[in-house]
Amino acid sequence: MDFMVEHFKTSLEKYATNLKLCDCIRTSWHAFNKYYLKTDEVTAYGVALLLAPYWRKNYITCNWKAS
Repeated sequence: MDFMVEHFKTSLEKYATNLKLCDCIRTSWHAFNKYYLKTDEVTAYGVALLLAPYWRKNYITCNWKAS
């Protein structure tokens, strides 16, 4: 999902001169973000990331602050 956030950001920069397309990008980003934020509320998402060996370390280093 982080790929999608980056895609939205780069698309807004790339098409900054096309106002109609930027409005469409922002609208789709808003809809995506509505559901993306819900993944933090579901413990199964975090558990699935921690159990997947490839994503485990990256997820922990990016999202958990050292105490």
